[in-house]
Amino acid sequence: MKTIAIECLNKLPVACNQEPVTIGVPFSQGTAVDTADLVLKNSSGSAVPLQAKALNYWPDGTCKWVLCDFLGDIPAAGQAEYFLDQSEKEATVPTGCAVSRKENAWTVDTGKGVFTVDAQVLRPFSSIQLGSGQEILQGAEVVLAGSEGEKWQSKVEQIILETTGPVRTNILLEGHFLSPVGRVNFVSRVHFYSGSARITFEVRLHNPAAAAHPGNLWDLGDPASVLLKEWSLQIHLKSSVIACQIRPDLTADWCDIPLTGGSLYQESSGGQNWDSPVHRDRSGDVPMSQPGWILNSDEHNNTGNRAQPTLLLETAGTQLTAAIDNFWQRFPKELSYRDSTLKIGLLPERFPAAHELQGGEQITELIRLDFSADVSSAWSGSKLQVRCGAATYIEAGVFGEGLWNPTDKNYKQLLDVALDTNNGFKAKREQTDEFGWRNFGELYADHESAQYQGEKPFVSHYNNQYDPLYSFYRLYLTGESTEWGDLADDLAAHIADIDINHTDEDREEYCHGPFWHTDHYLDAGLSTHRMASREHFEHKNPAFCGGGPGGEHCYSGGLALNYLLTGDERKKQLVLSLADWSWLFLHGPQTVGAVLLRGVKNFKKMRSMGNSIWPQFPLTRETGNCIHTILDAYELTGDSIYLVKSTKLIQGTFHPNDSLEARDLLNPEANWSYTVFLGAVGRYLYVKELNNQIDSDFNHACSVLLSFSHWMADHEYLYLDKPDILEYPNETWAAQDLRKGVVFYYAAKYADAADTKVFSNKAEFFLTSGLKYLSQQETNYYTRPLALVMQNGWVVEAITEEKAQNEYSVLPTFSGKLTPKRNIQQVICRSVVDFIRVLPQTSLKREWRWLKARIK
Repeated sequence: MKTIAIECLNKLPVACNQEPVTIGVPFSQGTAVDTADLVLKNSSGSAVPLQAKALNYWPDGTCKWVLCDFLGDIPAAGQAEYFLDQSEKEATVPTGCAVSRKENAWTVDTGKGVFTVDAQVLRPFSSIQLGSGQEILQGAEVVLAGSEGEKWQSKVEQIILETTGPVRTNILLEGHFLSPVGRVNFVSRVHFYSGSARITFEVRLHNPAAAAHPGNLWDLGDPASVLLKEWSLQIHLKSSVIACQIRPDLTADWCDIPLTGGSLYQESSGGQNWDSPVHRDRSGDVPMSQPGWILNSDEHNNTGNRAQPTLLLETAGTQLTAAIDNFWQRFPKELSYRDSTLKIGLLPERFPAAHELQGGEQITELIRLDFSADVSSAWSGSKLQVRCGAATYIEAGVFGEGLWNPTDKNYKQLLDVALDTNNGFKAKREQTDEFGWRNFGELYADHESAQYQGEKPFVSHYNNQYDPLYSFYRLYLTGESTEWGDLADDLAAHIADIDINHTDEDREEYCHGPFWHTDHYLDAGLSTHRMASREHFEHKNPAFCGGGPGGEHCYSGGLALNYLLTGDERKKQLVLSLADWSWLFLHGPQTVGAVLLRGVKNFKKMRSMGNSIWPQFPLTRETGNCIHTILDAYELTGDSIYLVKSTKLIQGTFHPNDSLEARDLLNPEANWSYTVFLGAVGRYLYVKELNNQIDSDFNHACSVLLSFSHWMADHEYLYLDKPDILEYPNETWAAQDLRKGVVFYYAAKYADAADTKVFSNKAEFFLTSGLKYLSQQETNYYTRPLALVMQNGWVVEAITEEKAQNEYSVLPTFSGKLTPKRNIQQVICRSVVDFIRVLPQTSLKREWRWLKARIK
């Protein structure tokens, strides 16, 4: 194999020594990689302990992505390179951490310390003995208190050794808190590092109840919400503390805290709009009163705007440091010491209002602890940027659509706008103060403010529409600005916790689905990231107000790529869950009652719509997004069931011999998103080809793509050439034109020689026209057009590359059955098939839950 360089960038003003590094590394198909043979060296040629495991595979069984863990040394505000290669001789593998399991507790010996993890309650370490055998703890516990201050007892239901190896070991704990007001689940991962006394402690709270969302409105204050007074990790020290210091950030001086105690508390973001209405609580008020942070002790008080603090405690035997990642960005937060107890406030009790965890909502925080710290290199929530060189990703071919460096003038200009210090994505956070644990990482949907005439700031959330998460990661991997990586990591965390309805107790079509963005041209009100608020009644007909998850808003590509780059198992499970959910959403709830209701609705539509064409699945982005999500699940698992499902979706949506005129495709307001479906068909063809499945299903899909492309070549135009038929003829339509370029790009790959040039020219026309128009608009910084540019603009680079065309002179024939018409025979037939499919998976409990969800 070719040596692969791994670049580690440290943006902090202090050196990162023995910093845990985790990175997914791509390999080209056919590279015979045995992860046990991989070796890592630093720039001096010295071997570095490496832990490696395969994340997924190519169709030929060779590794596609491999997760690599190591401990790196990166200079202050500098960069270090490590080199991955394959050894021809057996490498010496370090022993790593030793794990001992008992019924009540597990112990992890890192070589630097022995850490005991409670297996019954959420105590990430009930005992810590350093190398000398000295016990430094009385104990440590996660404290959760209700709105009245009453503490809830935790119970571990499952403990698993999730990862182990020569570098990193992590233990997974799952369970719940015994709450009188509703179940609160927790998931915790405790990461240990060989030869180190450092720990990263990831902990998540989850309200598994279904929001009541009366009238399909999703306001704060819902009856299913859980109100909390405090959530903290409290570490009780055994040894006497002889010194306590804290610094607000890595550039500040250490501040002595008297042994009687002190704290640094971040109540708000400290930004110009720290009291923005984006932070309204269930009462409609903004509860914060403190702009930024305050450092309290018995001797002095200091204040400031934005803190990323480290707290250091010195005992007779060790120095301990503690920090929380994204301290000010995910406010409120607190670090405090008093009476031999270090308290790490994830949701501090001194916040002036209760913390509301909505039904189906989660919050995840990451704590960094070092039990043998050196004050000069205290661990302070450091966040490295780690990636391979761009050539590694390009040459490995792990992106089916290719990976292209931005060179087109207009495309590059728009990407620069996205990072602009005045109007770029990070700058927009300041406009509505898109910070706090519920909001940080979200993109501000400023395009929705175009029709707004009320008081500013106008609050609107984007909720990953058109998958900017995937685009951020793609741009980061091309070697462009590391800011793309920052945006991606922040957004991934937000999506995973907030933008998905994490519950089993709601309507089937809502459980584990992604929420829509804020309703168009309306302030979010009290709906947070759930689209619809009762406040919308003031501006919109109540008959058209409603929110909740929706199939047209399902985007999983960024989550899948996050898993491949980080190995975060949670992201993989979210992708698989979204694949199952999107499939169910298209088919409808799987109960007998739902089958009967669908049958009644179909009979009514038959009477009103006559003998119209009736595909099983709609020719919209809903089906296209479902295909993409299912293909993402296939990418992560290799399970052929996902290819079968994507085939059914394509064949149930369109037949190559169908009449395109019957689809009313030139009605853009109603049918613009058919190009999303065709883009998914193009990706499906790539996957089938990669697996050497040039069969009748491949031919069907290829014929669908080419049938549409021939029609589009004769009929499609730039949307803004006909502004009179558009409700809002704005810059978004020019950005949507880029999708047509994507379709023609795929068509050119699979067309015969006579049509390849035609389709390539059409692709270039729509792409260059759309990008040129957008680059000249004053509003080109709006989030929606930029998301579309990032999602589709890469094709302007792809069409300039010399690519061999895939010509298939002989293909297996496909079914000649056209898409059926809506008539009595088809309605009865579809209802019977629906009933047969549903019957084996339903139960009285499921039927009752379906019925109850519709009568509440």
